[in-house]
Amino acid sequence: FKMSDGASVPVKLINNAGYPQPPTRTEFTLPRTATVKEIHDKVKELTHGKYKPETYVLKLRLLIPLDDPEATLESLGFSSSPNPVYLERAASFKGDSYNIMFALGESSPSSVPPSIAKTLRSESNSLEPLTPAITFPIMPNLMNPKTSDYSSEQSKTGFAGLANQGATCYLNSLIQSLFLTPEFRDSVFKWDFEDWARRVFDEKLAEQEKQGEASVDSTLSIEDRFQQWCIKMEENSVPRQLQKLFAKMLKSEKRAESTSNLTKSFGWNKAQSFTQHDVQELCRVLFEALEGVWQGTAQKNLINELYQGEMKDYVKCLNCGTESARVDTYLDIPLVIKAFGSETAVASVEEALEKFIEVETLKDDNKYHCEKCNGKHEALKGLKFKSFPYLLGLHLKRFDFDYAYMKRIKLHDRVTFPEVLDMNHFLETDSLSAKKLDLEDIEMKEESKSEEKDEDKGKDKEEEDSTEAYNKLLEEALKNGPYVYELYAILVHRGTSMGGHYYAYIKPFSSGKWHCFNDSTVTLASRRELEEAYGGGAKKSFQSGASAYMLMYRQYDPMKNISDSTEIPESLLQALEEEHKKEKEEQENKKKKQQMYNYKVYYENKPVDFEIHEDKTFQTLFDDAVKAFHLEELQGKGCLRLRDYHSYNAIPQKPYTEEHLEKTLAQIGGARTRSLIFEVKGEEESWEEWNPNDIIVRVSVFDETSGSWSLFTPVNIANDATVASFKKRLEQKFGIPALKQIIVKEDSMKDKGGSQLEDGEALLRTERIHNGTKLWVEAKTEYDDEPRAYKEVSRIKNEIEVSFTFKETNMTHSVHISKLDTLLQLKEAISKIIDLDLDSFVIFKESMNSKIEMRDESETLKSLAFYHNLKLVVEKGKPLRNGEITIKFSLFDIDTHIQPLFALPLPGKFTILQAKEAIVEHFNKLQEDPETKRNDDLTLGDPKSLRLRDLRGIAPSKVFMDSQLVKDVCTGYSFSGFHLLVQKLPEGQSEVKDNKDTIVFFLQQFHPETWELGKRFEFTTTDDEKLTEFRDRISSATGVKSLSFVGGKGWEGQEILSLPKLKWITPKEETEDETTTEPSYLHNMKVTVKSLYLYDGDLVYFKDNEKVLKDLTDEEKAERKQKDTKIKQGWHSLRWPTSASDKESGLVIKDHSKNVTI
Repeated sequence: FKMSDGASVPVKLINNAGYPQPPTRTEFTLPRTATVKEIHDKVKELTHGKYKPETYVLKLRLLIPLDDPEATLESLGFSSSPNPVYLERAASFKGDSYNIMFALGESSPSSVPPSIAKTLRSESNSLEPLTPAITFPIMPNLMNPKTSDYSSEQSKTGFAGLANQGATCYLNSLIQSLFLTPEFRDSVFKWDFEDWARRVFDEKLAEQEKQGEASVDSTLSIEDRFQQWCIKMEENSVPRQLQKLFAKMLKSEKRAESTSNLTKSFGWNKAQSFTQHDVQELCRVLFEALEGVWQGTAQKNLINELYQGEMKDYVKCLNCGTESARVDTYLDIPLVIKAFGSETAVASVEEALEKFIEVETLKDDNKYHCEKCNGKHEALKGLKFKSFPYLLGLHLKRFDFDYAYMKRIKLHDRVTFPEVLDMNHFLETDSLSAKKLDLEDIEMKEESKSEEKDEDKGKDKEEEDSTEAYNKLLEEALKNGPYVYELYAILVHRGTSMGGHYYAYIKPFSSGKWHCFNDSTVTLASRRELEEAYGGGAKKSFQSGASAYMLMYRQYDPMKNISDSTEIPESLLQALEEEHKKEKEEQENKKKKQQMYNYKVYYENKPVDFEIHEDKTFQTLFDDAVKAFHLEELQGKGCLRLRDYHSYNAIPQKPYTEEHLEKTLAQIGGARTRSLIFEVKGEEESWEEWNPNDIIVRVSVFDETSGSWSLFTPVNIANDATVASFKKRLEQKFGIPALKQIIVKEDSMKDKGGSQLEDGEALLRTERIHNGTKLWVEAKTEYDDEPRAYKEVSRIKNEIEVSFTFKETNMTHSVHISKLDTLLQLKEAISKIIDLDLDSFVIFKESMNSKIEMRDESETLKSLAFYHNLKLVVEKGKPLRNGEITIKFSLFDIDTHIQPLFALPLPGKFTILQAKEAIVEHFNKLQEDPETKRNDDLTLGDPKSLRLRDLRGIAPSKVFMDSQLVKDVCTGYSFSGFHLLVQKLPEGQSEVKDNKDTIVFFLQQFHPETWELGKRFEFTTTDDEKLTEFRDRISSATGVKSLSFVGGKGWEGQEILSLPKLKWITPKEETEDETTTEPSYLHNMKVTVKSLYLYDGDLVYFKDNEKVLKDLTDEEKAERKQKDTKIKQGWHSLRWPTSASDKESGLVIKDHSKNVTI
C-alpha cells in the first residue's frame, strides 16, 4: 500500500462492533494529509452508507481515541507501515467483561506497548480463543477492563461516573472521593467565585492605573470589561471548575460527566491526559492549588481544618532525660508496607501504624550528641501524634525500589484495614499500639446467637444484624476516647509499578452502602470486593495486583457528621444553565457540521474551499466554484467539468457529468471531505473518456523557446501500454515526434534521481510506471551531452517542506525550501513568518530526549541532514555564535553528591578559569532574580576556589586545569549534551591540578574492627610517585602509622563485605643490595603509583594494619549488606531536565486565573 514517494499511508481497520463474533478487517490507503473525518467517510462508503459515525468510536493502536475529526493522520503519528485502527460500537459490551481486540500481524503486534508486551504474550497462552481460526494474540483493554459500556443512561445507583480522558482514572477516583465527602464539597460550594473575581479584578485594575497602562479595549465600560475578563477567569480557575463539576455530578442524568474543563484549568494538555500519576501526589498538589486561590477567603483554612493533624518528632537523651523535639503537621500518614531489608510486610494497617511510631534507640556509632550533656550518649528517637484531623488519610506505600535489581516495584502483600479504627491509644505515651477493632470481633461474640437464627429470615435480616454489629463496634471504640474513625473511601490501584488502573470504593452518607466508582461505571460493591482490596492476590498478570493505596477515614461525631443533602448556590446553577445552553448550541452546530460537505476545488494549482449542505445539488457547488475562479465564460461554452482530485499526487480522477448536476450531494455520497479540480477543453474538442483502469501519469514538457519546463499535465494511458505506444500518445498530446522524444522518469534509486525510458517494447508497468509517476519529456538536440531533465529532477528532488513549532505561540508553520539552500536562507524565511530578527531566535532539531541547536548558517540543509517533513522547534533567544558550546553544569559535593545548576553557553576559546568566572557571574544574576533565586543559602564565591571536572555516568571523573580551553574539554558528539561538574574547594584553596600528571582521587578508611567506612576526602599523587612515599604521605595526613591500601576503584566503590578479600598493598622499603632480573621499566611500575592504575575521581581504600578484623555473625552480615545498599541510594539520583516541560518534576497543577490580563 505504500506509495513510492511515501505520500500515502495504509490503514488496517478492525471492526470490533460485532462482538462476540471475530472482528472483521478492511484495508485501504489514505494520504498523509487525510483527516480522521475522512476515515469515517471512507468506512461509510465501504459499507454503502450503513455506517453512522456518531454510533462508533475509532481507536488508534487499541488505546488512543481518534476524537478530533479535523486531526490529520500525520499529526496523529500514522506511519508508512500498516496502522491498526479499531472500530468499536459506542455501547459494545455490558457487565464485567474484557474489551477484546485482535492485533494484526504475522508475529507480535507492534501496537502493543513494550512495557506490557511480555505480559501479554504470557497471558495470551492462557486465554481460550473465541474461535479455532483466530491465532492472533488477545489484548485486553488495559486502562479500564471493567468498563466497556459508554451509553448515556445514568447508573441505577443514582450516582454519575466520570469519563476517562485517556489515563485519568487516578483523577476520577480522587474526585469521586472528594465529591462524596460532603464536608469538603459543601465548603467548595460556599466559596463565592463572583466576589473573589471582583476583588482580584479591582486589584488588577488599580495596579494597571497605578502603572499608567492602557487596557486592551478602553472603549468598554468597567462592568463590560469585568464580565469579559470573568469568563476567562472562570475557565482558568481550579476551584471554580471543581464547583461546576461537583454541581454537574449532583444534577447529572448522564452515565458519566467529563473532567476535561477541570484538567484544562490545571493547565494540562492532551498528552498529560494520557499520562498516569500517583493519586496521593495528585491529592497533595490539588490541595496546594486550591489553598493558593482561597487565600483571604472563608475557605483559606479549609484543607487544614479537615485534613491536618500534628505529630512530634523527638529525641530523648537517656543520660540526662532531656528531650529535643519539633512539631510537624501532616495531611495524611504515609505507612510503610515493607521496611527496608525486611522479608515480610506488615499484616494490617494497625501494625503499620505501630511501626510508624516505633521508638528507635540511638547507640554505638549512632549515639546522639546531647547539647546539655555536651557529649554523645544513647537516646530514644521516634514520633508521637499530638492530634488527629477530622478526616484522616492513610497512604499505603505500595510502590518501592528494589536495589538488588535496580528497578521500581509494587508490593502486592496482603494488608488488612478495619472499617472502624480506634486511634485514641496513639496519643497515650504509655502505649505504642493501636486498638484493633473489626466487625469479625463483634461477629465472633455474636456467633452463638447467630447459630440460633432462622436461616429463612432473608437478606434484610442479615443486613440488620450486620448494622447492629457495626454499631456495637463503634460503641466499644468510643469508650476509649473521641478519636474513633469510620472508613468511607478506599482508593485502589490494580496493576504493577509500570502502570495500571485506579478505582474507588466509597460509602456515601445517603445510602450507607459501599459503591464501586470505576471511571464511568458506578455499581454496588460486595464485601468480597472490599476484602480483595487487602491485596495478596496473584502478581504475574497485569490485571492482578488490586490493592488499597489510599484509605480515607472520617471521625465519628454525630454533631459534625452531615448528610449528603447539598444545596447548590443559585449563582452556580445559573452558570450551569448558561453552560448547558452553550453546549446545546455547540451540539446543534456540530450536527449541522456533520451534514455539510467540505470541498477543496483547484484551478491552475490554486485551491478554494467550499462548505455546502448535503441537501444542495452538485450544480450549486459547480456554480459557486465557477464564480470563485471567474470562469463564467468557459462555463457558458461548455468547456468546464469537475473531476475528483488526488491533491498530493496531482492526479485528476473520476469526472462529474451532467447527470450528476441535479443530484444532491447526499445522493452522490462519498467522502465528506474531498478535493476536486476543474478540467478545461477546447470548444471543438470532446472530453476524453475516463477509464478507472487507466494509468494517469504527470508529464512536464521542456519549452525550447522559453528554456523552461512546463507545469505537470496529467496524461492517461492504458495500463497494458508499451513505451512505444505511450510515446505516440505523447506525440498526439504535445506535438513532439515519438522518435525525437527523450523521456526521463523519477527514480530515487539512481544517482541522478531519474532514468530514461528507452526500450519501446517494454510495458509501462514493468518500467514501474504507475498512477502519479512524474515524467519529463524533451526533444533530442545535437548539442546536449545528457538530457536536461536530470537537472530539473535534481532541483525537484531537493525541494522539501519543513515545519517548525514556535514555542512562544505554540503554533506550527511550514516552509518550502531546497536542501541546497543554506541554514541562513531558512532562518530568513522563518524570520518573516514569526516577525523576529535573525539574532532573536534559535532553531533546534529534536530527537528522542536530546535537542540540537542548528548554528552554522553557511552550511546547506543537505549537509545538515534535513529531509522532507522534518519537524523543527524555534524558540526565542540568542543563537549560539560560531565556536560557542552549551554546557550543563551541576554542583558536586562529596557528601551530597550531585544536583543540577543550569545550562550556559560559553565560547570554546574560553579557558577553564574564564569559564569559572562566567559561571559565578551567571549564578549571581540568577540569585538576584526572585523568580530564579534558590531556596537554599548556596554561594559559589571566588571563581579561583572552584573546580571543573567531567561527569561520567553518575561519577565525578577528570579534573580540568585552569589553562585548558573549553573547546578541548568538550570534544566529540554527546547525545545528551556536554555536562560538567562544579566543585567548591575548601575556603582559601585553589585548584591543585596544575599539570596533566597530577591525579586527584578520593581516599577512604576501612575500619576492620567495626566494618565501617570513614569519610571520603580528596588526595593527589602522580604515576611516578613511589608506593612507599605514597603510603607515608597518607600516614602523615591521617595519623595511621602502619597502613595498607587498595586502589583503582570507581566512585561507587566496593561492598564493605568484600573489602577484606581484596588484594591489599603494604609497600616495603627497598635496600641497596637488592637485585632484580626484571627490566627497569617493569620494576619501576611495580613500585610506583602507576601500578594502581589511578585516574581522576577514583577511590583508594586504606586501613590500619594494627586493627584486627572483627568476625561477623550472619545477622550482622545481613545488617551490613543493608547499609551497603543504603549508601548507594543517592548515587542514582541525578536526572537533568531534558525539556522545558521536564524542568518541574512530578505532577503540576497551577491555577492560572490570576494571570488573566484585563
